[in-house]
Amino acid sequence: MKIFLSAILALTFIQISYCQTETEYYSKLTDKYKFEEFPIEKVCNIGPTLDSLSWCELRDLPEEIKSNIVEQFTSNTNFIGSCYKYASWGCGSPCQMIAIFNINNGKLVGTLNSSLSFLIKSDSRLIFLNPPSEEKIDIEYRQTVGEPKFFELLNGQIRKLEK
Repeated sequence: MKIFLSAILALTFIQISYCQTETEYYSKLTDKYKFEEFPIEKVCNIGPTLDSLSWCELRDLPEEIKSNIVEQFTSNTNFIGSCYKYASWGCGSPCQMIAIFNINNGKLVGTLNSSLSFLIKSDSRLIFLNPPSEEKIDIEYRQTVGEPKFFELLNGQIRKLEK
């Protein structure tokens, strides 16, 4: 009888967890961090120049990806705050790399890896990797490919925010 009840409880848990959307399932985590709670730290007036991009840590990337990064870096988009820009590129399925550069000196601040997607807003220091969708949650899949993560870009450093 105990085994039967345990099996019913396990099936009930599985059914409940698969009835929720990803957004509902991760709401406690995603409600914890909001873009507007992480305003930009300062305003920078110096724009990027192609010559200022530093390739030190990214020098081994294929030329097509470097060209893509240069194009993104020199565009008038992809700002994080006013002192940083990001460039992203695919690195497999599912995989996206994000490189963040200081626009004053062109140096790489750091890179992040996202399995599903990412959200960045130009007026915020918050970086949101693997945001949930409105699809039904598949916990095993999410644990395998990537759960939501938050990072803060502050004073030229990327810091992971706790769950």
